[in-house]
Amino acid sequence: VGVYRQVPGTQWVLLAKIDRTELYAEAWRDGAWISIAGLLGLVAAVAGLLLLRLHALLAHDRLVRVRQAEQLHALELLDVVAQSSDDAIFAKDLDGRYTLYNTAASRVVGKAPRDIIGRDDHDIFPPGIAARLMTIDRATRMGGITTVTEETLPTVNGDRVFLVNRGPLHDRQGKVTGTFGIARDITERKATEAELRKLSAVVEQSPESIVITNVDAEIEYVNAA
Repeated sequence: VGVYRQVPGTQWVLLAKIDRTELYAEAWRDGAWISIAGLLGLVAAVAGLLLLRLHALLAHDRLVRVRQAEQLHALELLDVVAQSSDDAIFAKDLDGRYTLYNTAASRVVGKAPRDIIGRDDHDIFPPGIAARLMTIDRATRMGGITTVTEETLPTVNGDRVFLVNRGPLHDRQGKVTGTFGIARDITERKATEAELRKLSAVVEQSPESIVITNVDAEIEYVNAA
């Protein structure tokens, strides 16, 4: 790049020039610094985003660990409650296989929980009773409500009557994943009720007059006679 002028009154020419590389050297130098600065800025921005992402992942991981610890504690408490209960407590999956069988339930059938988990009612009860129980479970899952029934089941101590609360199990999304049940032995209570019904029938049908009063001599009951 150059400029030239004719020297007045002569045939000489005055030429001033600069080499192209010299002309752009400073611009190239400034451009290099700008590029380096831009690259460093990009690296810093990417590093900042990575650090933010890492911080978020660490925070999420801590939250997950806290929730898992809480869930584990809740499960441990539930297991203690289930194993300490005098009522038979059980849970089954969609195929009717036992996923929970507490100590009281194992005493009823005379089998350890480890011998029950993963098996269904056909491995515990006679075919007819097993089929009936699995039918009740299917109806419970389809109905989606908790029911209370009285069931007579064979046990190591003979036939016993149980009051069974049975309902569907749900996952976090509300999908049915199986059934649960809590069974209380009411054999003695049923026997007592039967005796009372017999006694009541005798009293009602007695030809003698029977009157029951309270401590204030107020009549609370009279039979037909």
